[in-house]
Amino acid sequence: MKKIRRVAAGMAAVTFGATMLVAPANAADPAPSVSPKAYCEVGLTASDAAGNFTTFAYYQASDGTATIDQRKTWGIGSLGFAPQAMIQKYDTTPNADGSRYRMYYAVHPDGTLYVVQTQPDGTVKKTAVNKTWAGIKTLTANSSASYWTVPNYVYAITTSGALNRYIQGAGVSNMRSTVRVSPRGWGSLKAFSYSRTEERVGFGRGDVILATASDGRLLEYFIPHSSPTKWTSKVIRSSTWQNITDVSIGYCSHADGVPYPESLIYDAKTVWLARHANGNLYLYLDANPKAANRSLTGYGPITSGGIVGVDTFALDSGE
Repeated sequence: MKKIRRVAAGMAAVTFGATMLVAPANAADPAPSVSPKAYCEVGLTASDAAGNFTTFAYYQASDGTATIDQRKTWGIGSLGFAPQAMIQKYDTTPNADGSRYRMYYAVHPDGTLYVVQTQPDGTVKKTAVNKTWAGIKTLTANSSASYWTVPNYVYAITTSGALNRYIQGAGVSNMRSTVRVSPRGWGSLKAFSYSRTEERVGFGRGDVILATASDGRLLEYFIPHSSPTKWTSKVIRSSTWQNITDVSIGYCSHADGVPYPESLIYDAKTVWLARHANGNLYLYLDANPKAANRSLTGYGPITSGGIVGVDTFALDSGE
């Protein structure tokens, strides 16, 4: 079973840029329902050049009623720069005042790695923890570590096309335990997003990452935790995905608002927001992520242009 999280539903991260978010293609139209009688959510967050964040989120209640939400994230707070790459930091270490607001890793274009903490007043606090991250252009992180009792792994594509894996440090600290998963060949990927953690025969537990390639393929990678250099890949779709620059992956569940894990049942469906190079956002339902022949249902663009100049989104629905 995959870990269900009401917050931080969608995950995608690469390079940030200026952005503007817009209303649905026809604001008078209701948002499409993707999975009757299931709660579904997915979100992604875009940064402008000053490090101000705006979130776009899709929600479907268990009665099938769906909404699209757009809002400012972090209140009046600003990071002060557009991150080169960014991920949410899965850490329960509290702030100095005892609050547990969200934490992030953010890479400055000058190569500084910051730990960013949201504050109760909506501002942000950033602390430099490393100065050698200029060669990192893409980040994604697993989100099932607490459920699976595994390390909080971070995967990074470098500017030279290599793939590295790190473990997040505790609290306000640098990442550690660098592993070179693969020395080359990853630079042509566009979207690069953690999907799930699962067990596979002969490999044990590993992380599944969804990606799009410049030749149009939609790909899925499996990276074993214990032997990351023995990664495998498969083609989900062989063409037409070359213009999808970001994919944020959420989830669907049977119950609306029931705490996990006691009674919230995961129904194996995932809901995606995919950003096209023309600025549109597309909605998809993956009815069975583990199936040999994936059933992907598209619901067309749910925004009409407007999200331009952005290569990536931050990782959560901004709750």
